[in-house]
Order: sequence, then structure tokens, then C-alpha cells
Amino acid sequence: TMTKILFAALLGLTTFACDVESRDAPFLPSMDYDHFVTKVQPILAERCANPSCHGNRERPLEVFAVQQHRLNPDDAFMKAPLTEGELRANLESAAGFVAVSAHAEDCPLLAKPADVRIGGVEHAGGTFITDRNDREYRALLRFVEATLAAMESTK
Repeated sequence: TMTKILFAALLGLTTFACDVESRDAPFLPSMDYDHFVTKVQPILAERCANPSCHGNRERPLEVFAVQQHRLNPDDAFMKAPLTEGELRANLESAAGFVAVSAHAEDCPLLAKPADVRIGGVEHAGGTFITDRNDREYRALLRFVEATLAAMESTK
């Protein structure tokens, strides 16, 4: 729908804002930030943050991670924990992938890493989820469902 397209565009634009460190994400009112930071961010960092994948500015799902791609290019490959701004940017980037979906099962954040035998889609980065009961799948699913619910509540 047009609302989802506008939401995704807003997320994309704010992710590239110059002052990411000092802003909040008021358009994600009921998002479980702690769940994202503790359950989803580690998956994105481990599975997606490689510079040849989503650990660069050229990719639709830009992922910042420790010792990888960072908001400040001078911090790349440093062991310092992610900043609040980097975590928020990752949250917004992931939520932008959700915004293009009508249902959780259609979400690229779930479908891309899932094996085609369980409803996944082809993904150049390969698959790492082979079972819908997988801990990582369930963590991503909870994030996707919460994001869809937050978007629905703002209509």
C-alpha cells in the first residue's frame, strides 16, 4: 500500500541522515528495542554484516557491526561497541525491509535467509535458516511481527 511505501521511504531517508547519533525513532512507537538489540542485532551482525554483503552503504539493508562497517568510517574494524545511533540505524534499516511486506511470511528479512524448502527465496548471501523453529528465525519473526503491528497502529 501507499502507506507502507511512504513508511519504507521515510526509514530509508532517516537512516542516511547526518545526525544519526542524536535522533530517536518516534515512528516505531511500540517496537521492542531491547529485543532488537539483544536478539536481532546479533543475528544481523554475524550473518549479514560482512562488507561483501550488507556491511556497506551500497546495500538496501545496511548493517553496522563491531569490527565491521561503522557509521563513522574511521571506526571501521574497531572493537568498540556499537553506538546508540548505529543500533537505531540498524533497527530502522531492518524495519524498512519489513515495511514492504503485507504479512510476516512475505518479509524479505525472513524469506531471504530461509531455505526455499521452508518458504524462503533465493538469496545471493545463501541461507542460514532451515527450520521455522530455529532460534534465529523465531527472533526475526518476533521483530517482524512487532514492526508490522507498530505500522498498523500508526494508520
